[in-house]
Amino acid sequence: MPLSAPTGRSRLPLRRPNDSAFDGWLSKLEPDCVLFERFHVEERFGCGFERTCPGALRMLDTVDLHSLRSARERLGGQGEVRIPSVEELGEDALRELASVLRSISRS
Repeated sequence: MPLSAPTGRSRLPLRRPNDSAFDGWLSKLEPDCVLFERFHVEERFGCGFERTCPGALRMLDTVDLHSLRSARERLGGQGEVRIPSVEELGEDALRELASVLRSISRS
């Protein structure tokens, strides 16, 4: 099932974020703010929102930093509570942090 968003009476497929139809849909929608549920979604659609709606507030939901949870799972939940090292966090941590920075920075 394709990812889609409600647009009143119809739904617009959001499979290709760099598509001109997506940009046109965003221009008509004119959002004041956008909430990205995960950093993967911000990576995929954030540039379209920034390009088409530069004044919209972009927020990234960080209630669960997925890279931190994944690293703890890989470490096997050894009973001790500690913050994993940078090496243990892996590439997803860098991507997630970059997504956070894009969401809070303003040009």
